[in-house]
Amino acid sequence: MSQQHESWPQRNEQERPGADATANHDFANTPTLRLRRDPERAGGVTTPRRAPPAVAEIQPETVRLPSIDLLPTTKLADKTVKLPDVKLTPFVARRRWRSMVVALSIFLIANVVVQLNRNAVDAQSDGYYGMSRIQQCESLGRVPDVIYAGSSRTVYGVNPQLIDSLVQQQTGKSALGCSDATFGSTIDHDYYMFKKLIDDGYAPKVLVENAWEYTLNVHAIGSKGAFSAADYGSLTMAEAPWIANVSDVSDLRQKLKVGSYSLKDFLIDRAIPVYGDRYGLLNILCQGSKIGPCAAPLPGVDALALRRYHESDKYGYVPLTGQSLADLDANGRANALREYSYGKNLNDFTIGGHQVGYLHQLIELAQAHHVTVVLVTSPMDSIFFTYLHPASDWQTKIVPYWESIAAQYHINYYDESQSPTFTDADFWDPEHLDVSGANKYSLWLAQTVIAPALGG
Repeated sequence: MSQQHESWPQRNEQERPGADATANHDFANTPTLRLRRDPERAGGVTTPRRAPPAVAEIQPETVRLPSIDLLPTTKLADKTVKLPDVKLTPFVARRRWRSMVVALSIFLIANVVVQLNRNAVDAQSDGYYGMSRIQQCESLGRVPDVIYAGSSRTVYGVNPQLIDSLVQQQTGKSALGCSDATFGSTIDHDYYMFKKLIDDGYAPKVLVENAWEYTLNVHAIGSKGAFSAADYGSLTMAEAPWIANVSDVSDLRQKLKVGSYSLKDFLIDRAIPVYGDRYGLLNILCQGSKIGPCAAPLPGVDALALRRYHESDKYGYVPLTGQSLADLDANGRANALREYSYGKNLNDFTIGGHQVGYLHQLIELAQAHHVTVVLVTSPMDSIFFTYLHPASDWQTKIVPYWESIAAQYHINYYDESQSPTFTDADFWDPEHLDVSGANKYSLWLAQTVIAPALGG
């Protein structure tokens, strides 16, 4: 028997029925099955079953597949799809050309219209309110005699209308003052705000700049390298598209490297009014609606600052009412002081950063336009000075610095920071005057600063 069927047992020739009929058959090489007895079928007679056909083993090395001619393939990228040429009729071509001309004309006209009203639309775009403060001072009927610049210490502490009335009582001369101070303002921001007034033709006779020590300290929280915290946190980067001009590129070049807003962004905003004032145009179109695109949040001050700005009178004064440090009991006073975070910026006071350079530019710009500059440090509560570490920094570093600047430019510097005239009842918090304090400070300004500066 062949090797491939060696598992099938052989049978005797006598067991195969019909031997004569199959005498010539080669049984030696025919696979067979062992017979099975099934008593229930064929009465116990053994019946043979047909053996399955033999299956030849397939040797892998002998398998040959028919050859298949592969179809030629071509990369899609190798084929250039050529669209049929479409020839426009003269009528269709003229319509397309006219549409392009109309669209371009509308775009150009829109830019011209916005540019002609740039200040108004800029004010709508400026969610940080600097342009709105400038417009307040430019809408008083004539050029203000006095501009009060600075941060929230000026916003809350200076009442221009009261000062004007006091100056008139004292000198008999009519005076018009306005505060363009903004919350969080630093010297560079004051510089660009004042320059904007000059560029618009609103040069005052006197500029009163609040000398705020924070702008000088490179050890304040947030300072880094050559930039102070005031350099990083200044409103200038947020308001540059609206309060600065293309002529300010050289000044802004270094500053706009600090934040995400770049010099390229600034130039695009200035060159394309419709794009630069997109927020303002949206505000104008929405008219206060909060539906659809009008509901999109726009960049700007927080809700509290916005409400305070809206409380301003037309001369820029915002009164703080409802409480004072004197109203707090011992526990309330302790809690208020713990929550006063600005004090953390007074440790190890070190003068530096780029704000110093902007102070020089501010004074030089004012003097170039025959504007008298006065530096004033507003009153602070005695608690404020407990945050100084070391306590001697105020008298050994800060005040001497302001005095040196005043001497260099032959201008007046007044330090009212520790005036005994002011008590806890005059302060909203350690650095901001309430209404009572603002009235006292405005009286002092009228008598000591403004009347003499106006020749009274």
